[in-house]
Amino acid sequence: MKNTEIYYFEQISNRLSHTPVNGCRDIQTFTPHVMASQFSYIYNLQTKLYEEVKGLKKVLGYSEDELTLEFFYNLIHPEDRKFFFEAARNAIEHVNREKLFSPEDCQLTILYRILKKDGKYAQIHQQTMVKKVLNEKLYKTYSLCNDVTHLNLKRKCSAYLKAPGFTINENFDVLNSNNNCLNNLSPREKCIIMLLSAGYNSKEISRKLNLSLSTIYTHRRNILKKTGIKNIVEIINAYT
Repeated sequence: MKNTEIYYFEQISNRLSHTPVNGCRDIQTFTPHVMASQFSYIYNLQTKLYEEVKGLKKVLGYSEDELTLEFFYNLIHPEDRKFFFEAARNAIEHVNREKLFSPEDCQLTILYRILKKDGKYAQIHQQTMVKKVLNEKLYKTYSLCNDVTHLNLKRKCSAYLKAPGFTINENFDVLNSNNNCLNNLSPREKCIIMLLSAGYNSKEISRKLNLSLSTIYTHRRNILKKTGIKNIVEIINAYT
């Protein structure tokens, strides 16, 4: 890594591992079955170690014991790397601050590219949730990673945090800068597109963002006008 990359890696690594080690509480007691196109792992925020790694060799070609934080960091596509770790850091800080320790209510989804052992990049759809809590702070996370390369998604890197009381802000503003038709949208309009692409309808978005339904409809009309696209479905396709 270059000096600036080493500095950034050390900073983000330290910020991901400041949880005290006592008062352990196991939140998720089961581990889902890993399918052929999936790998999974548990990450210990205190020790910075990966535990119970499964399917890594099958999907990416690396042995399970090769996986370390620095190794994983270097494998992520350079254009996605900082975004990935900033999204993780923001999610962890929000979870700890709001005490959101239920796997059903809090889940971070990240789409990113990672280098396989054969030299090609795979596109990964990763879902991360709470695994263990210590002293009412996040201690371990569980991640299930799906290889979605075959879908040829237009969107290369994105993130979404599903959590009560969480409003997407500029830290999670992940619309593709290459999509020129989306660049002129406001952060609120981009947020609405992201929620629509995640399956929320207008009523659900109005409740989530604490806005009136008529305001959501106004934003939707403005999105169509600014982008020149005929309908919201086409805009979601441009996003994804």
